[in-house]
Amino acid sequence: WDLTPYERAKATSPEAAAIYDKNSGRAGTAPLARAAFSWYSPLSRHKGDARLLRYFQNGLDFFTGCVRKDGLMGNFGLNGEGWAHGWDVEGLVYGLVWCGDALDPAVRRRALERLRLSASRFAVLGPSGSYGNQACVQILGLYLYGCLLDLPILLVFSILVIYMVL
Repeated sequence: WDLTPYERAKATSPEAAAIYDKNSGRAGTAPLARAAFSWYSPLSRHKGDARLLRYFQNGLDFFTGCVRKDGLMGNFGLNGEGWAHGWDVEGLVYGLVWCGDALDPAVRRRALERLRLSASRFAVLGPSGSYGNQACVQILGLYLYGCLLDLPILLVFSILVIYMVL
């Protein structure tokens, strides 16, 4: 994911590129959250289903593995380089909370490290959306990162965005 767009296009088959594009950002992370919730929920007929846990874990490892050295998630969705990153990361954060210690410790550790890097990049953007929904999604992303990674400064940043744009 650290390749330039030209280098990535050259190294990726058109079929694979189409799959990556179709499942970028929230389109790829939302199904992971649904699988994690179904695995976790005591009301789910799929509670404890090892296949769902494995599906979430593999997706988590893939998406967090796409976080580049500069903190940008390499396969972000629409507007995911800015305010919409909150949508891209939302399902991963929820799934990490729901699946917790059931995840492979190495995958969980690596995911948290990569998300910390991504959170650092996201935190310094300042308000990057317009009023309303866009600002709320950015606030959500900052708040979720702050809670998951135990970074109170991100909770403060989320409040600052509220006052700056709403």
